[in-house]
Amino acid sequence: MDEMCLEMCKITRWERGYRLILDHVDFSVHKKEKVLIRGKIQEDIRQMFLVASGVTAAQEGTCRISRAGIIPEQFPDLERMRAMDYLLLPLLTQGYERKQAWEQIKPVVKASTLWEKRMIYVKNLTAYEKVVLLSIAALSTEPEILLAGDGISKMTEEERKKYGTWISGRLADSGMAFAAFGNLWEDILCFDRICEIQNGHLLEIHNTREEKG
Repeated sequence: MDEMCLEMCKITRWERGYRLILDHVDFSVHKKEKVLIRGKIQEDIRQMFLVASGVTAAQEGTCRISRAGIIPEQFPDLERMRAMDYLLLPLLTQGYERKQAWEQIKPVVKASTLWEKRMIYVKNLTAYEKVVLLSIAALSTEPEILLAGDGISKMTEEERKKYGTWISGRLADSGMAFAAFGNLWEDILCFDRICEIQNGHLLEIHNTREEKG
């Protein structure tokens, strides 16, 4: 995909066949770029996130993505697992031995709030801790781009700011591209570009880094 980590071309998506959510939308994210997608209707943002991450198919258009890590909006139905087991899952499914997988993610876990809670069941974690857990799992495979839904909406404002500081550090260390889908992300991270869904169209609002510089 050359310098592009995500490329969506002429994407059209209808809601249950009657409301046009995305009308021939073109969107791309380049290497190391951080982009926010926001909008007045949260369901529209969510649908674009699902198409970009490959969970939902568009009625028209194509979507190409390089090696990606996904931070879902809702925690998967795996809450009976221990936190450590969930963290290891992405690498284990790629064929890593358990010890090798643990050695790879151990430094990030130790630097997070999950170190002391790595052996407890996921259902006993707070909303903040669950999103950190999902983030570490998504980052563990060293993706070229990270896609994030609106899971941060379940946190308090203070927790979101704390998470913003934490994920900023992880993104800076890795240099990967990042696409966030949801209005609340704008308050906790700095983005290269902000795009807004309006009446089925995706409009680029402004380049935030140039304005802040």
